[in-house]
Amino acid sequence: LALFTILRWLIQTIVLPSDVFGWPPGEQDTIRGSNNAISILFSISLCHLLLTLLIQRVGSIVPSEKITDAPRIWQNGVNASLDFCTGYMIYDSIFDILVPHRFNLMALPASAWCFLAHHMVTSFCMVGCRIVGAGHVFCMAMMLIGEFSNPFQNMFICMERAIGLGDCCTGYWVLHSYRYVQLSYAVVYFTCRIIIGFPVAFYITYDLLLTKQGRDNVPVGVSMLWMVAMWGVMIGSIPWIEDSVDMMYKFRDGEEIKGYLANMDEL
Repeated sequence: LALFTILRWLIQTIVLPSDVFGWPPGEQDTIRGSNNAISILFSISLCHLLLTLLIQRVGSIVPSEKITDAPRIWQNGVNASLDFCTGYMIYDSIFDILVPHRFNLMALPASAWCFLAHHMVTSFCMVGCRIVGAGHVFCMAMMLIGEFSNPFQNMFICMERAIGLGDCCTGYWVLHSYRYVQLSYAVVYFTCRIIIGFPVAFYITYDLLLTKQGRDNVPVGVSMLWMVAMWGVMIGSIPWIEDSVDMMYKFRDGEEIKGYLANMDEL
């Protein structure tokens, strides 16, 4: 939490307002842009760690595995990934949702409540697998699927903010690469959620609820709560899946995507 807070301050007060980027200090776009930058750094770091851990034991792990069945050094890596992600969920809930609304829960729009609920559910699952001593593979798989598209999303949101701020913050590369970054996000998000996400979610559900190892290692009641949380997030992502498909069609037709940043700023 302290690391993210310090990095956010550095990006908001030094990096973005520097001569290199030229963002106006203290402006709302600069503040929100620093949050986008932190999200990019977090996702890249977390996905690198998760991919390294999962690739090391691919083919030998299942979602209901007990963490004590893994090598000790691998357990340390898993614990680090869970702690890192939980810390970011807390940070993002505070600085990207609660602080902009001065901690007035009654003032939060529906979209902000959805993000807050997502962060709470994610943290609940990660803390739960630490307590149960199993289910960490389930959390790692869903973290990777959920965060892999995040750098692309926040990159094109940052670029959209820069374009909106005008000539002070926009260069040749921003104007000419914006649509391609946007397309990259749409393709990666659709792939992660539909092509990879839903089959993985079905497999996790099968392993935790319908296999003897799953029922022995994780209490059925806990697995049921996890499945409600996981499927709630997966089904809740359908509007963003539809957005990604719309982006791909509009890119094909040479149209610009309008209004995405406005929707994000409702948070």
